[in-house]
Amino acid sequence: MGKKLGEDLKIRSYVVLAIFIKAAVIFLIVTALFPGYNKGGAETSAPAAPSTAVNQPAVGVPEIERGKTVFMAYCTVCHGEKGMGDGPASSGLSPRPLNFTIKSAWMTYNNDEATLKVIRAGGYIGLGRPSSMPAFGQVLTEQQIKEVMIYEKSLAK
Repeated sequence: MGKKLGEDLKIRSYVVLAIFIKAAVIFLIVTALFPGYNKGGAETSAPAAPSTAVNQPAVGVPEIERGKTVFMAYCTVCHGEKGMGDGPASSGLSPRPLNFTIKSAWMTYNNDEATLKVIRAGGYIGLGRPSSMPAFGQVLTEQQIKEVMIYEKSLAK
C-alpha cells in the first residue's frame, strides 16, 4: 500500500508539472501573439463593472472575447474548452474543476468579488476550503482576471 501511495503521488506530481509547463508555454505563445495586450491603450481599457447577477454580465462582446482568449490559454487544461470542468487534467483533481455551463454552479462563489478572489488567489485561499484551483494573480493582470470571469459567466445556462 505504501508503494502504491508513493506511485500515486509521483504520478500526480508529474501531472501538476505538466499542467504548469503547458500554462507557461501557452503564456509565452499568447504574449507573442498579443504583444500589446498588457501594455495599456484601448485594448486594455477597463470594461463596465461586472454584474453580480449570474449569467448577466453588463459588458460587451470585446470583453467576453478577450476573456475567452485568456481562458483558452490558461483554464482549459482543467475546465475544458467549453468550460464544463472536463479538461485533460480534471480527472486527477479533487475536487473536480467547476462546470461553468451550469448556472447553479455559480452559487459556489455567491458574487463577482468572490469569483475574482478565487481566480486571483486560488481556490483554497479564495474560498477558504480545499481546492486544486491555482492562483493566477501573479500571472494575469486584473483586467484579464475580470475578463475571464465575464467569459466564464457567459457560459452559464
